[in-house]
Amino acid sequence: VLVYYLGPRGQILSNTNPDTNTKNAPCLAAFQTLDAVGLELLDDATSAITAAFPYEVRHSTISHHVFVRTAPAPAKVSVERLAWPPSLIDEVRSRFPAPGTRLLRDPYDEIYISRPEMDFIDDFKVHYDGAMKFRFGPNLVPICTVRQLLYLSGPEAQLVALTSGKRSFDTVRGSAVVLDFNSEQHYANVTGILSEEDRTSTPPRIMIKAALHVVLPDTPPFVVRTYVGMHRLLFFLVKSLRCFLERSAGDAKSNGGNVGEISLVGMIFDNVMRQANKIHIAIPVILIGVPIVMALSVPFRHPLQFLPYILQIYAAIARNIPHSVVGVVLFASSAFLHIHLLRRAVVNQLCGKEFGWQLYLGALLYIVGARLYLTSFVVLGWKKTINGREIGELESYTLARRWPYDGSLGDLPMRTAASLLFLGLFVLDCNSKSSHRHRVVLLMHIVWTWITLYFELNSDMAHNITLAPIIEQDQYINIMNSDMAHN
Repeated sequence: VLVYYLGPRGQILSNTNPDTNTKNAPCLAAFQTLDAVGLELLDDATSAITAAFPYEVRHSTISHHVFVRTAPAPAKVSVERLAWPPSLIDEVRSRFPAPGTRLLRDPYDEIYISRPEMDFIDDFKVHYDGAMKFRFGPNLVPICTVRQLLYLSGPEAQLVALTSGKRSFDTVRGSAVVLDFNSEQHYANVTGILSEEDRTSTPPRIMIKAALHVVLPDTPPFVVRTYVGMHRLLFFLVKSLRCFLERSAGDAKSNGGNVGEISLVGMIFDNVMRQANKIHIAIPVILIGVPIVMALSVPFRHPLQFLPYILQIYAAIARNIPHSVVGVVLFASSAFLHIHLLRRAVVNQLCGKEFGWQLYLGALLYIVGARLYLTSFVVLGWKKTINGREIGELESYTLARRWPYDGSLGDLPMRTAASLLFLGLFVLDCNSKSSHRHRVVLLMHIVWTWITLYFELNSDMAHNITLAPIIEQDQYINIMNSDMAHN
């Protein structure tokens, strides 16, 4: 209710009026450059993107984001020629005339295949791209992030930059709009595409999104790395959730399901978070950050129990630990952990006054979970249970179509089994004198079982993008060439 009705400074927001009041001063006013790149480069990039992502371009009904770093080689090479052409970098630099100002390329270059989507709160989908709305200046926060939106193909639309005085830009082919990533409230107006059939039949708008970090002179390296680290962490959280929504819709469509139904919950979450970010960054931080902090605080109190999860996440992201080492450590640590927890549960039951229904239910859940876990382990094979177990290898490995991999338990029976094991221990403890804190720890084991899945599903993004250097050599050379041309 608060997210829907409360606007900036406590005013009521209308869900049909995009001209809302804003109070965040952008570090530069939004501007547009026509003919930013040549038509030949545009044609090459559009053809490569269409060939690399035929479903997303021709058949999907929602928008799709693809990171350039993880795209197929032809699309990656074609798109990298378009992100931040020298003329556009010079134009950005002219807006920050202070000598010694640096421009650092961000690795989150995106291919954005855009379609009008359902929206439950805001008909115009007014939004900020980022959430770090700091006040930019020499005596304030000396870094800001600007983003390029380069349009390759698709229906023409109007981009309205509200924070920059409601400036309107016609997004024609080959044009680029540059705006403040965090503080520019804006929306795109595409007319004439309303029905589900229109969203499918009308070609999508294909564009390139790329960001630069503007760093004022004499900014300490620690401040730069802290800012960039915060930017990447928030961007990873937002984009990984969005990519999960897009993958779910694509899987449903390929299996004959209803994309609208499977995307409904994700769309509602996306709408609410975007509206909350328009009101105040504290709201999405609280809604998302508090549960994350609660989950992250448990390993500090019980490091030995939760160290295997940390190792699993590290192995999935860093990819510098041999798979055999990860597999042996995870299997051994899980075995010792369950021996310890099961012994504690049995002792607590024997010390209890009576055997209630919790004893039988807990024992049943634990036995079912143990059988499912061992069966999944055997069917999947030792080499297929390392570093994510069911994740990563399943797409390239055809499993025997027998239980539990016959589809009756979904795609992740091993993680389901781990959850049943800890749930069984939790129910057993409810029939004993065990402390409430220990029960919370057991529930946190279930949470961390699925947290590891979250990082494994997004391991490519985390490894190739989030852990990328702040500025890479080839990007640094391009910007230095632009600096020399400017000087």
